Amino acid sequence: MFRFVIVSFLMFLLISGNAFSQGQGVSKLERFAVINVQKVLLVSAATRAVKPQIQKIRDKIKKQIQDRERALKIENEKLQQERSLLSSEAYKQRRRAFQSKVSALRSDVQGLRKRLDAAGRAAMSQVQRQFRIVAAEIAKERKLQIIIPRATALFVLPSFDITDEVLKRLNTRLPNVKVKLPPAKGIPASKKR
Repeated sequence: MFRFVIVSFLMFLLISGNAFSQGQGVSKLERFAVINVQKVLLVSAATRAVKPQIQKIRDKIKKQIQDRERALKIENEKLQQERSLLSSEAYKQRRRAFQSKVSALRSDVQGLRKRLDAAGRAAMSQVQRQFRIVAAEIAKERKLQIIIPRATALFVLPSFDITDEVLKRLNTRLPNVKVKLPPAKGIPASKKR
């Protein structure tokens, strides 16, 4: 319903503006464009470069976590084997130390997930920033007064769609984005796992 109201209002403005400006030689319709934002952000070269980088980092993290889980499993098995040899107090102490390591691993996993999400958001933020700059440049060149997302329009003539031009310029300007995992808080760079 809201889209219909917006589109109806825009069409009213365009039609009434077009009728008013017929005698002045410049149509208001020439100052209007649409863009398929989702398409640009999904298929741009930079976006396509982000996904494999994220996957590579995710795979590296997964291997590190699996290595630590394996070490903890071995340590737990060893602790269970030594249980009968240890005093009750010594066993409780070692068990607490082991549980502390398990908790640290859980915390590290959560931290790594948050850092990976932040890295992905930062990379996509770069793409979105350049996307807006490119769209603004095209608007200035064409003297456009408004660019609306294609998803909000029910029907638009292809001549008003600037998606492909924006995509082409964005790919030229930003062919790749480097995904960087932010450092863990509280852990010096030299001690990161």
